[in-house]
Amino acid sequence: MTRIVVLTPAAMYQGELDLSTGAGSDIRLLDALNTPSRLRQGAGQAEPSLRLTEVRRQSRRDQSATPCGPFVVIRPAEVLAAYEDEKEVSSHEALYERRQEIGGERVLIHLAGDLRLEGIVRGGIQTLQIAKAARPFVACTQVMLLDLSNDAPPSVVPFMAFNISQVESYGPLQA
Repeated sequence: MTRIVVLTPAAMYQGELDLSTGAGSDIRLLDALNTPSRLRQGAGQAEPSLRLTEVRRQSRRDQSATPCGPFVVIRPAEVLAAYEDEKEVSSHEALYERRQEIGGERVLIHLAGDLRLEGIVRGGIQTLQIAKAARPFVACTQVMLLDLSNDAPPSVVPFMAFNISQVESYGPLQA
C-alpha cells in the first residue's frame, strides 16, 4: 500500500492505494492514474477507478474534514493532481524523478479548481500543447503547489502527476 494525496475540484483525499497489479507486481502512481485497469483493485470494473483505504477527505475551500467509510472510490477523470506522501517515496521513484527532469522546462500551470503548479515538465510547454494526450496524466517534478481556494501555504512536492485535461492555462517560468 502506498500513501497518496489526491486533489479533486472540491477536496483533498489522503489515503492508501494498492499499486499492485493482477500479476502481483507494483506499478508507479503515474501509471496507475493513466491505466487504472492495470491495478488489482481496478481490474474487472466497468469503469476502472482508484480505491483508497484509510481515507481522510478534507474540503479544499474551508479545510473541514469529513469522515469516510472503509474505502472510497475516485474516478481518475475527476482527479486534478495526485502525488505520493513524501515519507513513502522510495529510491526507485527518486531515480524516475531525476530522469523526468532531463530535457525538462520550468512551467507555470493553472488547473481547474484554483490550483497553481510551478515545476519541471519533461518536454516543457510542448508537452502541454497536446490537446488530446494518449495518457491523461503528465509528470511534473520539483513542484510548488498553491491552492488558491484557501489560505494554506504553498506545498513543495518532489513528484506530482496532473490531469492534462484539467489545465486552464500554462506558460514557461523564468529561471
